[in-house]
Amino acid sequence: MFRQSLELDPKFAPALTNLGNVFLERGNAEEALRLYEEALTYDPNYSSAHHNMAAALKKLGRIRPMVQHLKDAQKAFREKERETARKEVSGCMSRGGPTTVLLIAVGVLQVATFWR
Repeated sequence: MFRQSLELDPKFAPALTNLGNVFLERGNAEEALRLYEEALTYDPNYSSAHHNMAAALKKLGRIRPMVQHLKDAQKAFREKERETARKEVSGCMSRGGPTTVLLIAVGVLQVATFWR
């Protein structure tokens, strides 16, 4: 299935990452790393690729780069959540009244505080 997705779009980071997961589960951490790296060349902020790369690096005993990829995964996830929240607030501001905007803003602050 992942190979079929890659035939349609060879730069599709989620398919590259999931194919890497297959290799990792089968014990081929080196091939998994190669696929995760390729995914990150196309989408450097893809948190799943960073997270899974950290898992492969751990299996290979490469602790220092593993820690960096965990940090990169966390940072990418936070940025994605913030962007999603911004879009939701913007959409509410264009369609809703001030009460709706206030409720969304409070929710955004709660999420931002939680992920610090």
